[in-house]
Order: sequence, then C-alpha cells, then structure tokens
Amino acid sequence: RNNNGSTQWVEVSAGSGAHLAKMSRNAAQSIPNATWTKIDFDVEDYDVGGIADPTTNNRFNVIHTGKYLVTASWGGPGLDTNESAQIAIYINGSLYSREFDLAYETDRPVKVDISNTYSLNAGDYIELYVYQESGESQNTMTSYDQPFMNVVQIDAAAGTSAGGGSSEWTDAGSYVFP
Repeated sequence: RNNNGSTQWVEVSAGSGAHLAKMSRNAAQSIPNATWTKIDFDVEDYDVGGIADPTTNNRFNVIHTGKYLVTASWGGPGLDTNESAQIAIYINGSLYSREFDLAYETDRPVKVDISNTYSLNAGDYIELYVYQESGESQNTMTSYDQPFMNVVQIDAAAGTSAGGGSSEWTDAGSYVFP
C-alpha cells in the first residue's frame, strides 16, 4: 500500500507507462563447450513498451529509467555427473549476475534459473548468456526448458496517473516497508 492506503497494483498494458517483455529461443542453438554464449532469441512472446529486440541485437533495451525485475532460464541437455550449466545476465555488455547447477547423474538435463532486480537507466540494455561444461557442444532445448528471458519494469506506476501515490522504492533501491 502507498502513503494514502491504496494499493499500487496497476494493469500493465500499452499506454500504462510500464514496460515488460519476454523473448525465447524455440529453435536449437549450439552452445560450445566452456564458452559464454549469447542467446539469439527467435521469438518475441510479448512486448509492452517496445523494449524487446529479437532480430537485431537479441537484447532488451531500457527506454525509461527505473527498477526492473529480470528473470531467465535455460536447460542444458545431456550433461553428465558434475558437469555444469550456467546462466548470466549482462547489462551494457558486462556481467551483472549469474547462477549455475551441476548434473547429478549421467546424461541428464540441467535447468538453470536466474532472477534479480536492477536499477537501470534509459539507454541501458540487458542480454542473456549461457555456458556449459560437458566437453562438447550442446544444443539448447527446444521444448519445456527452452531459453527465455522476461524483463518487467516494477516502478513505472509510481507517481503517474495510472498508479497514483508515491513510489515504495527509495533512491538507494531498497523497499520501504510501511
């Protein structure tokens, strides 16, 4: 709830001021062994605000300065015991966060997820990179664990006619509890 007791829930739609998009990779993409590889998205699942770029740069372009929730996932197929699959969020070409998982038995897919919030500026861009150590190239999965990334602006409604009230985020980026 904001300062006047009302919630700041807002329907996110074209014209609401918020940006959100999801891109995924349906076709198999070869991921070389022990090499960080950028995911070349081939599907724009949705894009409110025009931030997804699945054809030119395979990235999300930040249009408005604000707080963003970024989530992503990919599955590394055919990994053997103690071989790893990793996932990373890059902002403006630099690593910002990453996660990894190890296969626990032979020839098993390993799914790796990542989620974080970021304070981003207009002009920033967000990319998804993946990595695997199986000793050979692996293709991304093309069904239930295909690579995807979601980007959602989480503070767009604050102070606008769509959301009303004041933001619950401080300038330092932490949540202000009522």
